[in-house]
Amino acid sequence: MSYGRETNSGWCLDDDSDMDKISQALSHYSYHCTRGNLLLCDIQGGSFNKGFAITDPVIMSHQEGRYGQTDLGRKGIITFFAYHDCNEYCMEHWHRPRQRVALLTRRIGTSMIFRPKAATARFY
Repeated sequence: MSYGRETNSGWCLDDDSDMDKISQALSHYSYHCTRGNLLLCDIQGGSFNKGFAITDPVIMSHQEGRYGQTDLGRKGIITFFAYHDCNEYCMEHWHRPRQRVALLTRRIGTSMIFRPKAATARFY
């Protein structure tokens, strides 16, 4: 059984399964426990042997690209919360950004930022 059909741009499958709700709450909790500095999202995985495995997670920070090409920065975090609906696994006191506006376009697949490579030195 797979779960966590969500992306780092705020898209998620409207599924009421417990695992999908838990993955959304885990993302919200990651923002709360890091005091709004990081967001774990794009959680995917599956269950096996009475447990589950998380694969391909994305970490977003306030500094775009700090955690790789899938770190959409502050805009990504704010966009996630523009689409996040708290569920029974979220706690009312968990932090949320004040601004909750979609600053990025939602996409079904994982979104990435692309930066041109810096010029490399040539040695003769």
